[in-house]
Amino acid sequence: MLGGAWPWVASSATAIIVAIVVLTILIRGGFHRGSNGKLSRQRCASVFILSASAYTFGVLSASELVIHGPKLSDLVRYGFGDQRIAWLLSGIVLDTVFRIWNEFSHN
Repeated sequence: MLGGAWPWVASSATAIIVAIVVLTILIRGGFHRGSNGKLSRQRCASVFILSASAYTFGVLSASELVIHGPKLSDLVRYGFGDQRIAWLLSGIVLDTVFRIWNEFSHN
């Protein structure tokens, strides 16, 4: 099990809160609109998924490589959860596929 502050740091709820905060900053800054001035759902979804992923993978990496806290596998098992990590990785894969697709659609 995880001790200290790790259960809060390595929780899906914290990752979602971080993603909501970053999405709010995106919207408040006016960066949520596409080139046509309309709401870009893809941009908002990408920012949400990438923010949650960056927080999660940042915590995992920092614990393992910098802080020398709980092992990455323990943080996944007892904190974020295997299935939640798989969902985040799926989101990153989809975002990457859409970004690659966009590269082929520009003239």
